Amino acid sequence: MFIEEFLYRGVIQSKLERVFGTNKGWFYGGIIFGLAHISANFFAPIWIAGTVDMTAGLLMLGVQIVIGFWYGIAYAKTRRLLPSIIIHYLADFFIIYLAWFILFL
Repeated sequence: MFIEEFLYRGVIQSKLERVFGTNKGWFYGGIIFGLAHISANFFAPIWIAGTVDMTAGLLMLGVQIVIGFWYGIAYAKTRRLLPSIIIHYLADFFIIYLAWFILFL
């Protein structure tokens, strides 16, 4: 998570903010973050269930973009990576915990 946040917030978003301003920087950064997760959104269901649902993949793409917005806003408001790293960690932990709960309980 540190590497992802360093790349997307510390490098990409920072450069986008210098070119487009803070608001457009986190907005475009969130879109890039979501697009970078396309492989997980569309190919992970194939690996897990042997099939892919385009609607679910597009929904997950939208979710990833919105999550990227949240991480970007946290970085834009604080100018520090730690809040977005913590939020990212908690979101990933929650998703893994929820999946475990659904699958094994």
